[in-house]
Amino acid sequence: MGTTVIDAAWTFDDMNTAQNGRFLFGGFFTPLGGSSAANVAWRDGVLPSPFAAGANQGFRVYQNTPTGVSVKVGQGHAIITRTGQGVYLCTNSQERTVTLTAADPTNSRIDLIVLRVRDTGIGDGSTQVTLESVDGTPSGSPVAPATPAGAIVLARVVVAPPPNDAVLTADITDFRRAASLSGTIRRLLAGDSEADVGSVAGELRDTGAGIDRWNGSVWTRIARPGQGAGYVADIVPATNRNLTGTEVMSDTITFNAISGYRYRFDFSSRFSLNANGVVVLDMRIAAGASVTTASTAIRETITSGSGANNMCDCNKTWTAPSTGQFTVGIGAYAAAGAATGVLNGDANTLERQFTVTELGS
Repeated sequence: MGTTVIDAAWTFDDMNTAQNGRFLFGGFFTPLGGSSAANVAWRDGVLPSPFAAGANQGFRVYQNTPTGVSVKVGQGHAIITRTGQGVYLCTNSQERTVTLTAADPTNSRIDLIVLRVRDTGIGDGSTQVTLESVDGTPSGSPVAPATPAGAIVLARVVVAPPPNDAVLTADITDFRRAASLSGTIRRLLAGDSEADVGSVAGELRDTGAGIDRWNGSVWTRIARPGQGAGYVADIVPATNRNLTGTEVMSDTITFNAISGYRYRFDFSSRFSLNANGVVVLDMRIAAGASVTTASTAIRETITSGSGANNMCDCNKTWTAPSTGQFTVGIGAYAAAGAATGVLNGDANTLERQFTVTELGS
């Protein structure tokens, strides 16, 4: 019988090392997107606590009172990965003050406010978790300094020359990124990018505008506030779209599709015509971030009307030929006796709506 010793199971004897414990904690947190092996990298950042007004306030950096060359940092929890060493779980139990280096007399600089872990067990000079300011270089066009090893950035702070060196809210830019428990929905923070890749298929994130699911290749919008499951995107234009006898692209939606999945496109609009005639709607689609009146038509509707308060619609169920970005649009024009017309727009009364819904495979 062959036997291979792995990192460790958690026990209550002296078999456990600090690294074993960090690897154990790592099993509870979401890996870094693109990681292909366990115990390598996690998605460092701030965990969702505490909340105020529906927003994560953990480790938020804000203006001190009274103002000065300093900032306040709120309480919270965060995780930081040290390469090959696992996850360090960090806690700040109370509001803290971080004092910055005195301002340069001539030029502004950009400092970082970071949360940093040091560990003598891996060669650092001390074992501690600290809130620190990292000085930028004063310049007429200042840039932020590099992030130190073992640290995550909480904010960037502009320090102006005296007499304007007191740090105000407008000088602080939130750069916190969100961490999360594995299998939960990660609520993005200001420092997160929607371009960041996911870690495992099925991972969920909350962008604030909706819930996205990672399918292993792209993020797909599956719900948003006020919409049910399957929702991908919609627009409710606030302005009118003028029509003539020449087709114009009225409204477009760009979305991420999954190969073989079906999508429902629904467009409706109130319209008016200058005389008895018709409104022609051509639904068109193209791969990429744009669609034109020359793109492939997948549905055409012709609706007759005269004067104001007419309704037209155009609907289509479409199967994605490949995984990637597509743009669907509505081309529109007036015809059959009507020289001009208008597709009405009003975000408050939903005069014109365009929605994309994912139906599944």
